[in-house]
Amino acid sequence: TVVVVGGYELAALPDLNYGGLLRKRAYRMVSYILKNADRVLFVDDSLRQEARSKLHLNLESFQVVPSGIDTNFFVEAGAKKNMVLTVAACHTTEIAILKGLDKFADVAKLLPEITFCIVGAEAEAAQWLRALKVKNLKIVNQLPPLELLKYYQQASVYCQLSVREGLPNALCEAMLCGCVPVGSNVNGIPTAIGNTGVICPDRELITIYNCIKTAMEMGKTSKPRLRIKENFSLQLRKKKLKEIFEELL
Repeated sequence: TVVVVGGYELAALPDLNYGGLLRKRAYRMVSYILKNADRVLFVDDSLRQEARSKLHLNLESFQVVPSGIDTNFFVEAGAKKNMVLTVAACHTTEIAILKGLDKFADVAKLLPEITFCIVGAEAEAAQWLRALKVKNLKIVNQLPPLELLKYYQQASVYCQLSVREGLPNALCEAMLCGCVPVGSNVNGIPTAIGNTGVICPDRELITIYNCIKTAMEMGKTSKPRLRIKENFSLQLRKKKLKEIFEELL
């Protein structure tokens, strides 16, 4: 048995009603599954550390295998716009806050000369965001891959202001498309960004404001794309998974 841990399984955020460890029964179930799997693959080492601290598990079966992103599909194209983008599939206010969309909307007010765009907010989440009435905040429903690609290619900066993440695919996709990344200092976000963008030391509004300003001033750079291509490509993930399955068979 091979189990992949993406982040939700080890979370416990009662204020946002989020996480696989919120209830005792779920806690026992997650612990049992991880303890008895032949391999447990974490998308980021921070999650492996959480399994050790929260479940008191540190087994030889635990391995870190990062997400894999299609580097041939997510490519740079055309000129960048004066736009900051974030992508978050969410329908509820709680998930919108988990993804940092409240902070994203608040900082947009401080930078009225820049277009801020959220892709993926629908239903209650979209209504809540629109009720904030931020003039330079654009809210777009979930998009098919080809349409989403255009937003990545147009944005100058990509923000991942989440309270919690595994190794966020959208962040990696945006970096492949040449966006300068800005992100919270949680879980796999700094793992993805490395030294190619700006990591927020805290989630205070003035901190996020300064980080976005810094990222906008960095201009176009090939570093974000190169980092994802070298460390988080689909080819690298396939190779690692093949090695693991060959060991098990």
